[in-house]
Amino acid sequence: MKRDMDLIRALLLHYEGEDPVDMSVWAKDQILYHTGLLHDAGLLQSSITRLVRRRVKQTGDLKEFHESEQIPTQLTWEGHEFLDKSRSDEIWAKARSNVKENVVSIGFNLMSSLLDATIKTKLGI
Repeated sequence: MKRDMDLIRALLLHYEGEDPVDMSVWAKDQILYHTGLLHDAGLLQSSITRLVRRRVKQTGDLKEFHESEQIPTQLTWEGHEFLDKSRSDEIWAKARSNVKENVVSIGFNLMSSLLDATIKTKLGI
């Protein structure tokens, strides 16, 4: 699965919980995968696994399954930093348009730097 920077931003906004975010644009597997990426990148704290008990339909037996799932608990300092850079729709759109004009995709650190540059330009720094 490809990393989707728009989904990364949407998830950070969603997990911050300050403003409603329409997550219906993305499939559940995309959201779970990108939540794991946020955890791996140190932008989100989460617990990773949980034990699930289910009844087997055919036999009625109770079985235990280990399902791996990211259960977000809070944004990290770095998660808040990136979110503060990308929160403005105007700044985000400008940074994303610069990427789309020049390259197909970029890494997270470069996107963060591009957001910094976009904000500095807007502030006249």
